[in-house]
Amino acid sequence: MDFEIMKKNVLENDDQLKDVLKIDKTADSDSSDFKVSEQELRSQIESEDQALIDIENDKMRTPKTMRDVRCLIFQFMYAMEQFDYSVSFESVIDNFRRGFNLEIPDDFIAIKIARDTIAKREELDAKITPLLKNWKIDRLGCCTLLILRLAMWEFENNKDTSAAIIINEAIELAKSFGEKNSYKFINGILDEAIKSLNLPNTKTEKVNASGE
Repeated sequence: MDFEIMKKNVLENDDQLKDVLKIDKTADSDSSDFKVSEQELRSQIESEDQALIDIENDKMRTPKTMRDVRCLIFQFMYAMEQFDYSVSFESVIDNFRRGFNLEIPDDFIAIKIARDTIAKREELDAKITPLLKNWKIDRLGCCTLLILRLAMWEFENNKDTSAAIIINEAIELAKSFGEKNSYKFINGILDEAIKSLNLPNTKTEKVNASGE
């Protein structure tokens, strides 16, 4: 049975989200009861690569491709954003592990990238803002902003991946999770970003899910 990534019909509905991501915000962040509903989050998604995680016969799995890793990074970022970063990142990871039988060590690439992207969100937003013509960053949809942050982080830190691939993967994330037609907006913003940053666009993706 395939683990299917949460789709935008869950993400875009605040009422559904309250049932999907439940947390006692009055508790200490390190001991908060953050629970993800597996039933709500499981939805069909097709990918050119393999599925994120196979949960079969109670076996624990890890993402095997970078596309799968990016989907997981996005979900970590989204969970933190929805609660205004009032819960600890570690509690989010622990509850994803329990809720989905994820076998992801603390040094797993998705955790490292998500943690760093979250920590640098203000710095990343400052770099995104000048690219927004006639827009303010606080007008962006949540999913759109998170995808832009991740892509900008990759431009700076994932030197083994071409800018074209990073943009393409951001577009795929937007099609799965983003607001309607947000992928077009994201494509335009990131295209401006690679021009302003003078990024090379010739390398191929070499980083795998293990981070090797």
